[in-house]
Amino acid sequence: MLHHRVFRAVPRSFNCHLGRRSQLIRPQCSRTLLNAMTIGSPQFRAFSLEAMHPVLLAPMVFTGLLLGLWAYKCAIMVIFQNRIIYMPSIPPFSRSETLETYRQFHHGITWGSETLKTPDNHRLTVGIAHRPPLKDIRIKHNLNILFLQGNASSLPPRTPTISRILRDLPPHLDIHFYALSYRGFWTSTGRASPKGIAIDTKAFLSTYMKRSSQPIDDSRNLETLLLWGQSIGSGILLSGLSSLHSLPSSSKDPHAMILETPFPSIQKALTSLYPQRWLPYRYLGPFVQRGGWNVMALSNRQWRLDCGKGGGVLVLEAGNDEVLGDGMGEMVEGVMRERLGEMGMREKVERVVVKGAGHSEAAEKGRGRVVEWVSRVVREREKDSEDNTSGLHHQ
Repeated sequence: MLHHRVFRAVPRSFNCHLGRRSQLIRPQCSRTLLNAMTIGSPQFRAFSLEAMHPVLLAPMVFTGLLLGLWAYKCAIMVIFQNRIIYMPSIPPFSRSETLETYRQFHHGITWGSETLKTPDNHRLTVGIAHRPPLKDIRIKHNLNILFLQGNASSLPPRTPTISRILRDLPPHLDIHFYALSYRGFWTSTGRASPKGIAIDTKAFLSTYMKRSSQPIDDSRNLETLLLWGQSIGSGILLSGLSSLHSLPSSSKDPHAMILETPFPSIQKALTSLYPQRWLPYRYLGPFVQRGGWNVMALSNRQWRLDCGKGGGVLVLEAGNDEVLGDGMGEMVEGVMRERLGEMGMREKVERVVVKGAGHSEAAEKGRGRVVEWVSRVVREREKDSEDNTSGLHHQ
């Protein structure tokens, strides 16, 4: 008991500065602190559930559980965001589907595929469709379309809609269609991620835009390059274009773009779809990798579009979009008008709302509007080419 009384007589502030003498007292100090933390001690009971009023106990417990589950869900959505955003196997067995399965719905369009190797040694599958001129006349116009799909499923289920659109385009066109399957989609190797998809897109655009700019024979005196992005593919498309500013000038600039059911950013889409402030989705936008293919940010980057007298941007919006909600297409239209306005082509942006169409039905139910818009681009480019040719003859 003597050493205990000595400890009590020493000031607490002095215990840590006793030097060697404190070595005799420190064990007793430790035992005293442990006694204070003993479950039965008054100090412990002051911070235990026993000290809480019974009426407050249940609300506190359930509130803590709800907050814990809310934080857990946020953490899971951030950690596994690539699995949530990119869904190559939705619906089930999408990656095992083949072009042959949908052959009867191709309406005479020839479909095939080839492999594209990326700089990081992944092998991507590129779907290829060809529709030769339907009229027995001299081919005077090549139309090359590069397509970037959305975040789910694979190319084969999309081929019937694309085939109908290609079939209905002007019959004198020689049409080549190229569709990229990102890594992890369809039969492409690897796993989908923002960084990987950016590499895939750059490799795809640089390869096939160069292919479309190869010299053509005398009977094919005009060529149009059209880029088509679907849903999240719209942001991926603009990101890919902004990464191509370092390409040599010999590569052809796109003349027109179709942005099908686009959205300004994932954060804007989540806020529109889930306006309730207590839901966690609206707060996760800043944690999305690479900004969620933010069209609003990507529109300010350097990318080229050679509209001329024929070309432009078509924003295809679903009138009954169950995924994005209302107003997304209008936001993208405003962003693109501002961007093309810097190039002096503000009027080249057009927005079409397909009434009654869901998120994945815009191209199918609005294919007449798509065909009409592409046909107008083709006519304007042909007229512009004829005017230039006649001007040269007069000189």
